[in-house]
Amino acid sequence: MSEWVSDKPAPAPVARLGRAHLLGLGLGSLVGFITMLAFSALLSLGPAPPPLHPHPTARLARDVPDVIFKAPSYTGFVNQNGDKISSSAFDGKVRVVSFLFPLCSSMCPVIASHIVDLEQQVKQAGLADRVRMVSFNVAAGKTSPAEMAAFMREYGGDPKSPTWQFLTASPAAMSRVVRDGYHEYFQMISLEAENKIFAEQQKAGTYNYMPNMQNKLANKVNPDFDVTHSSSLILVGPHGNVRYVMNDADTVPVPVILKKIEGLLKANGA
Repeated sequence: MSEWVSDKPAPAPVARLGRAHLLGLGLGSLVGFITMLAFSALLSLGPAPPPLHPHPTARLARDVPDVIFKAPSYTGFVNQNGDKISSSAFDGKVRVVSFLFPLCSSMCPVIASHIVDLEQQVKQAGLADRVRMVSFNVAAGKTSPAEMAAFMREYGGDPKSPTWQFLTASPAAMSRVVRDGYHEYFQMISLEAENKIFAEQQKAGTYNYMPNMQNKLANKVNPDFDVTHSSSLILVGPHGNVRYVMNDADTVPVPVILKKIEGLLKANGA
């Protein structure tokens, strides 16, 4: 498979093509398939449809354009330790971007476990100072840095490690970065509204059971809301250009991601 060859400035905007992002849209696994069915119906009755990507999603088995789009800039975000973080902190590094929230009991635990695995492999490859895992908290304003740190620990992460940065901000700032900047979907919904939708599905005979993943923190907090959100994994090159958008972060093998990270660093001479 051919790889991209440079990290040039982003080109002029291209035609926008739609792509649906639903929580747990894992077509490569039974869990993802069941989740997709449930939330497809939920979104048709509940939250608005997802935003549009400015470029077709790059599939792993196809050639990837030089630049898909420019990653958004931001200031004043806060990580899991309460430290202020701006996008400039990642200049010159490859960013592995994901979208999670600490009270999630669907795909987030799976993705978090994959991030921890990838983080260890990055360290073993001697790339820890050149790569950052950057997760955005899609339950901003409803969950705290302390809960983000607890979530990381629950799945084997070390909140004190600089390699994985779990970021939060005001809901408006998070929407600007995730929706407008990365063109990824998230929507908060109350459990009351969600349960009403599920009840209507059961009555109509269209309900599909959606299994939960273990999340001790969520069990302890017992939140009154859920968040439907993208399960994408995005790779950003050292110069801030998005190179890969992988639809289902829970199904992409970690060695594949590591190989692409190494390719990004080698091609850029970073």
